[in-house]
Amino acid sequence: MPDDCRRAAAFFPTLIRDSETGRPRPARNFFFSNVNAKTHEQLYSFRIDYNIGAKDTIYGRYQQDKGVQATFTDPINPVFNAVSNQPEYQGQINETHFFSGTAVNQLVVSGQWYSAPFSQPNPQAAFQAFPTTLQFGNGLFTTLGGQDFAFPQGRNVTQAQLSDDFLEELRPAHA
Repeated sequence: MPDDCRRAAAFFPTLIRDSETGRPRPARNFFFSNVNAKTHEQLYSFRIDYNIGAKDTIYGRYQQDKGVQATFTDPINPVFNAVSNQPEYQGQINETHFFSGTAVNQLVVSGQWYSAPFSQPNPQAAFQAFPTTLQFGNGLFTTLGGQDFAFPQGRNVTQAQLSDDFLEELRPAHA
């Protein structure tokens, strides 16, 4: 048996000889996993409209979304699971003033903040359990160590808008 096969056999005590190549290969059956990971979300949204006067209206709206996304569920050990806490807040105020039947002004002020960090719930525990990731490129086995090579990562997004539009309909003079 070649040296590289002996070294592989030390990692996989249950090896059989492949009938076509004569080389040792892992004796394996199918592995099915039914592990789960909890996820939750809360969404709040409201809008208030108010008529300031005969020629002025205003409304405001607010939305808040808080939740945890189960990003990756490891079939070997839940310490390697990955989650993403994803809060989002947005709001808008819109004021409209009618000058006449042919002229109107609209002011819009809005903003949004969103965050999506991805990582293991306890990175130190994941590192202590297995300090790296071991992937098998041949597809025979599941990855050991989760996807810790991909985390932490994420993004924070902030957006703001200010818009002031004036519209006046110009009617041609009739001769």
